[in-house]
Formats: sequence, structure tokens, C-alpha cells
Amino acid sequence: MKLHRLEITAFGPYANKVEVDFDLLDESGVYLLTGPTGAGKTSILDAISYALFGEIPRDRKDAKVVSDHRNVETVPRVMLEATIGGERIRIVRIPQHERPKKTGTGLTEQSNSVEVKVHLNGEWQPVSDGWKTGNEELARRIGMTADQFNQVVMLPQGDFERFLKADVKSREELLKRLFPGIDLAWMQDWFKTRALSDRNAREAKMREIADRFEQVRTIAVDLAEGDDDPLPDPAEAGPALAWIETTDAELERRYAYKKKLQRTATEAATAAEEDLKALTDQIGLIEQKLKAEKELTELEGKAAWRKETTSEIEAAGKAAGVRLLADEAREKSEFERSAREAVLGLEVDLAKCPLTEELEDKALDEAEAEFRRQATTIDNFEKEGLPERRELSRKVGELEESLAAIAAEGPDSPRGKAASALEGARDCEEQAMRLLIEIREARTRNMAATLAQELKEGEPCAVCGSLEHPSPAHEEGPKFTMQQEETAQKSAELAATARAEADQEFQRLKVEQAERKVKEETRLKADREHLEKLEAREIKLAAGAASVGERRKALEDAADLIRDLTNARNSVNERSEAAKKATDKAQVEAEAKGFGSTEEAVVAWREEAVVNRLKEDLNQHDKTLAIVTNRLEQLAEVDTSKKIDAGPARTKAAEAGSARDRMTAEAGVARRNLDAFRSVTSTVAGLYGELAPLRKAAAIADELSRMTNSDNERKMKLSIYVLATRLRQVIDVANRHLRRMSDQRYELIYSGDLIGRGATSGLGIDVFDAHTSENRPTSSLSGGESFWASLALALGLAEVVATESGGKSIDTLFIDEGFGTLDPGSLDNVIDVLDSLREGGRSVGLVSHVEEMKLRIPAQIQVTPSPDGSDLAVTTG
Repeated sequence: MKLHRLEITAFGPYANKVEVDFDLLDESGVYLLTGPTGAGKTSILDAISYALFGEIPRDRKDAKVVSDHRNVETVPRVMLEATIGGERIRIVRIPQHERPKKTGTGLTEQSNSVEVKVHLNGEWQPVSDGWKTGNEELARRIGMTADQFNQVVMLPQGDFERFLKADVKSREELLKRLFPGIDLAWMQDWFKTRALSDRNAREAKMREIADRFEQVRTIAVDLAEGDDDPLPDPAEAGPALAWIETTDAELERRYAYKKKLQRTATEAATAAEEDLKALTDQIGLIEQKLKAEKELTELEGKAAWRKETTSEIEAAGKAAGVRLLADEAREKSEFERSAREAVLGLEVDLAKCPLTEELEDKALDEAEAEFRRQATTIDNFEKEGLPERRELSRKVGELEESLAAIAAEGPDSPRGKAASALEGARDCEEQAMRLLIEIREARTRNMAATLAQELKEGEPCAVCGSLEHPSPAHEEGPKFTMQQEETAQKSAELAATARAEADQEFQRLKVEQAERKVKEETRLKADREHLEKLEAREIKLAAGAASVGERRKALEDAADLIRDLTNARNSVNERSEAAKKATDKAQVEAEAKGFGSTEEAVVAWREEAVVNRLKEDLNQHDKTLAIVTNRLEQLAEVDTSKKIDAGPARTKAAEAGSARDRMTAEAGVARRNLDAFRSVTSTVAGLYGELAPLRKAAAIADELSRMTNSDNERKMKLSIYVLATRLRQVIDVANRHLRRMSDQRYELIYSGDLIGRGATSGLGIDVFDAHTSENRPTSSLSGGESFWASLALALGLAEVVATESGGKSIDTLFIDEGFGTLDPGSLDNVIDVLDSLREGGRSVGLVSHVEEMKLRIPAQIQVTPSPDGSDLAVTTG
């Protein structure tokens, strides 16, 4: 990487635009960045870091990016041109800042931005379109992180002096930051976690095997003799599997023995049960015969009941037809009685009705017809006349209300509102004219004063022509312009027009109201006359009733009453004749069936369910008699006088059954123990097979974890070992520079630094002093000697990191402070070393305010502070 040009605007202490031409300074090879403390020397290095990475160095995070001295309209900006990886790059970054709003007043926040371009074919061509893509593109091309760049390109001597004399932990953190890819602490943790995981897996498998044995402990205890633990040690597969085989064989032997005892007990129990069954069968036959003889005696005693029941069933069958005819005759007689009661009730209602109370029977038909004719007339009036009368009543009411409203129109009526509008328009017109007259009068009064303001000494008056103006007029009262007079004139004209339109609208409404009143009065008279005719017709049809509807209802009820009475009288005659015929028919049928009367047949009748039940009782009696007779025939040879005792046989069968059940239970327990043992232990051999690789893996993981976490011959962690390798590389390169700066006296030695309880850190540094041929701690170096060692480490680290970053050359270096600790001779040696860095076109910028440096190095960037912001100037000698 080689820097060419840097522009800074409103950045850090620089309020205005400043520029550094590095190509001009590169001709000298070594140049000085100088100025008073706090002037802004380091801010130039901050600007370079910000351009490349979008951030300033870690130890200056609190430094200002946007200048406090800038004008708010000045856009803060950093532009850097550099050659990176053989390509000419231009980077323009604008940090987040406040700027004036484009519209309105106040400030708004402007977000940060970056523009990256590459110089190709004589033109600058963009390679990114945003902050994120620009940073990614630059990171890819630079090949270093911001921390690495700020350590190896901008060499801060104070940091490296601290690194030289720091404790091991601080030195480790810096190396991890500069070599981020070689921090293998994660690998140490991974090995430790893996070892723990493999141990847990091994122990889990061991617990699983031990659990199998614990599950069969009860079975093993039953087999064991003595108080010793009956279970084998599960840690060793061979003895444990042999124990399983032996125990399985013993359980199988015990099961076979118990099964044999079960078979013997079962055979004995079966024989005893068969003997008992033979005796109980004989006892059962004797009991059956005695029961059958008793049942036969009871059945033969029901002969009279059977004869009576048969006769009852036959009589009920003959009476069935008579009963149907008798029910029909009774029903028709009931109909006749109901009809006669209905006639009597209707005759009473007819006598109570006002319209029929004086009618004779011969006039009923004519009265019904007249009542229905009158009801029809009223019904027609209700459908046509009543709706018309109601509609006329509504219209008359509306017309009366409308005429009343016309007569009493108030301010809220259209005419009232028009009158109010007219009055308002007149007021507006009057006010507009009054204002116009006031303005005209005022302008007329002040016209002389206006002319007087234009008078000039020695020039004639525009009115009288005199060259003398002894007493010019002065303005009185309010002053109005011609434009105000014209505006007042237009307002007065508009007000007059509005007043005329309001007057015209008021007159139109007045005429319209008069015409509407005449029309509504004429219509009201005609509607009232028609309404009176309809009301008279309604009163006539009501005939004294409360309403025509009530009158129609009374007529309809009277007509219906006459109709119902006539129908009821006809029904009585018809039902009387039907009842007589049905009664006679039932009597004839009863005599034909052999009954003396209809009533006698009805008494003999039975419901079908009763008859069916009686038949079922007879059938059941006959069937039971046949069964009992047949059973006695089969048991004819059974001797009911014989006495049999089954007690001893029952006792023997019970004892044999108990023995069989006990042997069956014991055989079942033996079988279950065998099955349970095999179910639990069948997988143990496979589990031991799974355990073997887990043991091996756990042993390997434990060994790797131990070795990578300092339990090794070097007592060194893997991450420290790798960092120590890089440190030795840095020391090898640094010694080339240190020997030259110290006239071959000093050389850095990798020591390993034994610390705490014999553990070796691997990051120790000592100094070999050729004058004494002894190693010395770095803390014993003087100020100048510490500067040599620090600068040598910084240069060595720069070369190693550059190599680690892809071998990209670093052609521009900055070395920050530390030169004040050198005597003239030492300073000469350092300058010689820095001159040697110029080989291949490399340039070195030294940051210092030491006067001796200003005299020795003519090419300079001189920073000058001021209250309004710093400025800089570039000189080449």
C-alpha cells in the first residue's frame, strides 16, 4: 500500500479544507509530521484510518470526527488516493453530520456515505454503491483489519514500549488482535467440551448397563445364598455376561421343576373332581324326580279351572260381533243427545241476541239473508269509504296546519330568512359606502400634504409655480393610499349588488307565499265538503253502534246464529233415526248368537288381550303337564328312597384344587422370573458392545484435552503455543533492525517467561546485552534503549503481519513519537535504519515535535493550531 494524496475538510481540528501530497513527500523518503501538542498531527493519521476503514484507531474512539470549528453549511469529508494491490484507488467518505434543511429552517441529520473508485483506462470508475459494499470492497483489497493497519502502518511507539514491558496477558491480547486467525482458545475449549461429552456418554452407557442388573436384583436375591451382593460387577463384561448365562440356566431349571409339580397336582385335582361330579349327578336325578311328582299333583288339581276357562274363551268369541254393534248404537245415541243439547243452547242464544230476540221461527231464513246483505254493505264501505275518509281527514289537517303556518311565519321561515338576509345586505352596503366616503375625504384632506412632500428647494411648485415654499402642508388624520380607495370602491359595489339580489329574493318569496295560500284555501273547502258526506254515510251504516265495524260484526254474528240453529235442528232428526236403527241391529245379532239380550252379550265379551292371555295360560298348563309326564317316564328307574353323602368327596376335590392352584401360581412366578430376566438381560451383551468404542473415544478425548490445555511437557496451552510461534517470527525480524540501531549491542531473546506455579506462558521476551554477554529483562532498558527495542518490534511486526495478510507490500509507514528519548548518536542510528526502509520506494513519516528532528529532516508536514481550527503546510526543504 502506498499513499498519494489526502484531502481533509471539517474533520477533527481542521475546519476548512487541507491537503497533503504524499507523492511530493515521497521524493525525500523520510518526512516529518510536526506541530505543537494538540495541534492535530495525529488527526491526519486518524483521517487516513477513517478513509480506509470508516473508523479511527481503537485508542482514539472518543476523538471528534466532525470538526467543532466547521461552518454548519460545510460538508465534512475525507478523500484519500492510494495504490493498493497494484491498483490506484480513490476513497471519499462523508461522516454522519447535521446540515441545513433544503426547505424551511433548522437542521436535519445527514447519514454517512462512502464512494470507492478505481483508476482504469485513464478514468475513475466506481466499484461500490453504498457504505456496506464500500467497506467490504476495501477490506478485500487491503487484506488487513483496522487494528492490524493501525499497528503495522501507523506504528505507535508508546504501544510497543508497553508491549515490550507488558505482562503476559496484555502481550497475549495484542498478538490475538494482530493475528486474529490464530487464536485457538476455541479449540482448547472444544477439546475440553468434547472430552466432557465423551465421558458423559461413557458414564451414561455404564449407568444403563448397571441399571439392567439393578432391574433383576430381586430375582437374583431369591436365587442367592448368604448375605453377599448377588449381582456381578458391571464394569467388566466377561464376568457379568457369564453370570447372566449361569443365572438364566438356574431360572430355567427351576421353572421346569415347578411345571412338573403343576402337572401332577392338576391330574390329582381332575380325578377328585370327576368322582365328586358322579355323586352330585345321582343326587340331582333324585331331586328332579321328587320335584316332577310334586308338579304333576298340582297340575292334575286344575282340571275344573281348565274347563271354566275354555267356556269363557268360547263365549267371548261369540260376543265379539255383538259388542261392535252395541258400541256403534251407543255412540250414535250419544251423537243424538249432543245434537239436542246444541239446539237448546242455540235457542237460548237466539233469544238473548238483540237482533233476533223477537223473531219467530218462520221469519228466521229471511232475517239471516237481510243481516248478511247489510253486513256486506258495511264491509264494502270499510274497504273503500273508511280509507278515503281517513285520507281526507289527514289532508284537511295538513292544509289547516299549512295555512296556519303561512299566517304565522316567523324568522326561521324562508320568507323570514330572506327578510333577515335583506336587512344584513343593507347594513353591509351602508358600512361599505361609509368606509369609501371616509377614505375619499381623508385623501382629499391630505392631497396638499402629498404635494408638499414632493417640493424641493429651488424648484417651482407644481400647483402655483413659486420657487419659494414658506409653509408646506402637513398630513392630518389617518393616511390612505389610492389602492385602499380602489379596494373600498369595489367592496361598496359588491355590497350594493348583494343588497339588490337579497331584495329580489325577498319579493319572489312574498308573491309565491300569496299564491300558495289561495290554492290551499280552495282545496281545503272542497275536501271538507266531501269529508262531511263520508262521515254522514258512516253514521248511518253504524246504526247506533260505536263503529261500522262493530255493527258489521253484530250482523254477522246474528246471521251465523240463525244458520247454526237451523243446521242443529236438522242434525237432531238425522241422528235420532240412525241411533234407532243401530240399536235394533245389535239386538238381532245378540239373539242370533244365543244371547238373551244385547247387554248379556256385552257382559260375556272380553278384550282381545284378555282372551290371548287366557289361551296362553291353557297352552302353558297343557305343555307343562306333557313335560312333567315325560320327565317322570325318563326317571322311572330312579330310586328316591336312596340316601347319598357327597361331603368327603367334596373335601377331597377342594384340597386337590388348592394344591393345583398353588403349583400353578408357583410355576407362573418361575416363568415370569425367567421371562423378566431374559427381557432385561437380553440387551446387555449389545450394550457392552456399544460401551467399548465409547470408552476408547473418551480416553482419546481426555488425552487431547489434557495436552491442549497445558498438561504437556511444555506446560503450554495450544493457543499460547501458536502465538509464541508468531512472536518468535516477529523477534527474528525485529533483531535485524535492533542490532543496527544499537551498534550490534542488543538482541531480543524469546524466553518463555516462567510464571505462577511452574506454568510457562510462552510469551516472554528478554534482551541479550553483547557487552555483558548476559540476558536482561526488558524493564532494565533505558528510555533510548526502550525506544530502539520498541521500534524494532514495531517494524518486525509490520513485516510479519504484511506477510500474513497475503504478502501485500506496505510502502508507506508512520512512526508516532518517542524520538525525544534518543541522544544524538542513537538518533543517527535510528535515522540510518529508517533510511534503509526506503528501499524499493517505501516512504516513512515520523510524528514528532522534537526540535532536533525538525533540523535533521527537511521534508515536513507542519500543523499550526488556531482558535478557528488548525491548518497545515507541506514543505520539502
